[in-house]
Amino acid sequence: MSKWIDKSLFNKFVDERQNDVSDNTGVKRDLKMIWPTPEKGTEAKPKIYEGRFLPDQEGNFYKKYYYHMHKSGENWKYSLCPKTHGMDNFCLYCNLAAKLYTGNKDDKAMAYQYKRKERYVSNFFLEVDERDEERADEDKMVGTVKLYEFPAKIESKLRSEITDKRNGLGMSIFDPGDEGYSFIIKVRSTKPQADGKVWPDYSDSVFARKPQAIASTEKQIEKIMTSCYNLDEYIESMEKPLEDIVKTLKEDMMWDLVESEYKRYMTFSNKTAEDALDEVFGKTLEKKDVIEDDDVLDEKENKKGDDSDDDILKDLENL
Repeated sequence: MSKWIDKSLFNKFVDERQNDVSDNTGVKRDLKMIWPTPEKGTEAKPKIYEGRFLPDQEGNFYKKYYYHMHKSGENWKYSLCPKTHGMDNFCLYCNLAAKLYTGNKDDKAMAYQYKRKERYVSNFFLEVDERDEERADEDKMVGTVKLYEFPAKIESKLRSEITDKRNGLGMSIFDPGDEGYSFIIKVRSTKPQADGKVWPDYSDSVFARKPQAIASTEKQIEKIMTSCYNLDEYIESMEKPLEDIVKTLKEDMMWDLVESEYKRYMTFSNKTAEDALDEVFGKTLEKKDVIEDDDVLDEKENKKGDDSDDDILKDLENL
């Protein structure tokens, strides 16, 4: 059994993944920490990358989070969705998306821009990235640990390996030692849609057939492991103060759509639930009856999938 992976923490993680329906710490969200989104190849020839998923020093293997990202004027606005910490949490962006979805065709298109999106993040030791050939020496990434933000289609491959107790690789996919398996990311392009757009296709991505250590000595492996980023701190670093989101929505001329719900939430959060709701509505209601979200979008959204966010994230990296 590998010395690098805590089996009890891994078993707890497996239970969480089996029950997961895919649906301020002073740490800043530094883009230098993040591995740039893998570029897609052609429909016939994928671009190939390789690396090892690694747990952080707290034993977190990977984390799911929700975020909102949209263009406001000439700038991209990016923030963590409060529903990352629980679906009962109030989120102005989710509320706005739900309101827009009840409107006309243009409103529905705008709702997609504001809706929450799902992403996963893990530490990833880079072994193959041909883009290093064009990077300056100080910017090369092969041989270093970066944060890899990946879509649900990649996560499903990890989940399959860790939950299949009969045929899956289990915790070996996170093992940096000679019992560990690297992940080979193969990114093709989908067939063009009617509008000519193409998206990344990760379906050919696989784990290596043979295990291999990421370094030749235990001392080197230990150094790599200590360079992993704390995933909880990273996710918290994406949070934006509610006041900043209010300012953005006012600048986007969207504030009128959510102002009443904001006031209800502020009233609710500053008083006891019973007193606040009695004052606002004249009757007792559940918090869920006060706050809407954009779950309806998750059911009715077209099949672009979360892969379409890769191009958006790439734009963010280039800012």
